[in-house]
Amino acid sequence: MLLLTACVPAFAQVTDSYCDSMGHFTIQNINLKGGNFTEGQELQSINIPVSYTCYTFPKTFGPEYRATLQINQNFRTVMNTLSGAGLGVDVTIQESGQAPVSFPWSDIKRAINSGSSVTKGFGRWLNFKPFPPVPAVYPLTGTMTLRIFVEAKFNSTFANINVPSVSAFNIMAYDPTSIGAISGKPVTTSSFNLRFIPDNSGRVIVSPSVINLGHFYTTYEPSLSKETAFTVTAQQNIGSGHNFTAPLAIAFKTNGLTLADADRAVILHNTDGQPNGLKLMVSDETGTPVTFNKTAPLGDINITPGATGRIVKQYTATVKAIPGETVKTGNFATAMTVVVTYI
Repeated sequence: MLLLTACVPAFAQVTDSYCDSMGHFTIQNINLKGGNFTEGQELQSINIPVSYTCYTFPKTFGPEYRATLQINQNFRTVMNTLSGAGLGVDVTIQESGQAPVSFPWSDIKRAINSGSSVTKGFGRWLNFKPFPPVPAVYPLTGTMTLRIFVEAKFNSTFANINVPSVSAFNIMAYDPTSIGAISGKPVTTSSFNLRFIPDNSGRVIVSPSVINLGHFYTTYEPSLSKETAFTVTAQQNIGSGHNFTAPLAIAFKTNGLTLADADRAVILHNTDGQPNGLKLMVSDETGTPVTFNKTAPLGDINITPGATGRIVKQYTATVKAIPGETVKTGNFATAMTVVVTYI
């Protein structure tokens, strides 16, 4: 008797294939000027770099392999938040080297409201690879863009819309519409605030607005170092529709003055334009030197309907001699601008 034997490699199901994304992406808060907004007006486009790895197994049937984006039911919380504020969002995804694929807001809403998801392929076709290895591994990159726009016209003065964090974007190895699929690690977006801030919504008060350090005597060394305290107050001017908290940042703008010590000192000049051997520094309440022309956290302000929000911070201005320099007599003065912004 003649016995014949053969070894046939086992084929996995197509549904064993999947893609893992890079995971979490932090979206910065968005601050917009309040006013009248018209239907269709774009407010902000957010670009999210995505990296993902697809793992594909040999198969005998089923859809062809390509990276596919699915916006799932977790997106409902974002959809409800934006819709409730008269806003919408179009989603576009583009794999590097491929054409962009769009998910219009109308399609997203229709799918989510019907209890399903919306799915489209966007990546290049992933050709079947021979054994070994199993699975075939494809590291890929692309960009996802969230375009936030006005769905229904409205007028906004002071408002804060908190968009929640969601794990709503699944990248899959193929179109799962007819066969189902394994969901790998999704793209998770952080929560963020979309704020509408009207003109003249706040003011900055520096007290005293003019700091007078008196006389410096070149013949008396202790007089060549002086300091004085001043306060910066950020104050709400206009009431809001509801209470919310917003972080603020502060920057001391030197408007072209000569800087030294890693931008932590201003070189002072006499009124004749010549350096006088002195420098100015500013430090915060903790004694940390301010880096000029660079924003730093100021604190959180509680915005209220009664316009009671305010933050008061104390700073210290110090003028001292520059080591190794000759201190020159004469009058001197300098000026800078204190800028407070929403983060």
